Amino acid sequence: MFVDEPGGGHKAVFDLGIILFGENGRVADQQSRLVTLRLQNDTYQSALRNGIVYSLDTPLRLPGAFQFRIALRDQSSSRIGSAGQFIQVPNVANGRLALSGLVLLKDIPDKSESPNANQQGAQDAISTGPAVRQFRQGDKLIFAYSIYNGQPDPSTHLPQLSAQTRIFRDGKPVLTGTPAAIEAATQSSLKRIASVGRLQLGSEFPPGEYVLQVLVTDRLANEKQQIASQWIDFEVVK
Repeated sequence: MFVDEPGGGHKAVFDLGIILFGENGRVADQQSRLVTLRLQNDTYQSALRNGIVYSLDTPLRLPGAFQFRIALRDQSSSRIGSAGQFIQVPNVANGRLALSGLVLLKDIPDKSESPNANQQGAQDAISTGPAVRQFRQGDKLIFAYSIYNGQPDPSTHLPQLSAQTRIFRDGKPVLTGTPAAIEAATQSSLKRIASVGRLQLGSEFPPGEYVLQVLVTDRLANEKQQIASQWIDFEVVK
């Protein structure tokens, strides 16, 4: 619950609890923190309509599969909410091809293209942020991720990587992209290669829930270790 402040601002204070369970069901890590949010009126009105995406960093010491649980208690109303998600942390130290998680966002026009870009950009950050991922037909999406442990070519010292994008709905493929080479020569570090893809949601994406999958192939890796994949869910709304 937000409390009005002098000057037109709005403040909310809540307790945040984070707990991480490992594969054996034991607690791998837990944290607690006090969070204070202050919003100006434009952002506050947008937050009332669409909610708020709150981001936080939680270091993970070990690779593996985890259940991530988070609980929030609003100090003004004492209301409590919680959420959870299963996550897979790759072991990048073993030298095998691995991908980071996917970040999926709406492609927001540059400021020079729209006089209302600042306001629209704030709204898009809330409604299509990593925790919500809601889009509409016609939206252009950006998906970004990092690639670890690409094997270098002995002569060029560059990896030979390609990426393919697939989208599913109800377990059935809606889109299967053509594998495309990933340019590594301009990367600042070959240990972690950044890759960005773009996609437009056309008429073949009616409202509903979808899964975007990225498969990366390393032509220079051992046959059983040539492919790594990641996926992320999103929703198309009216």
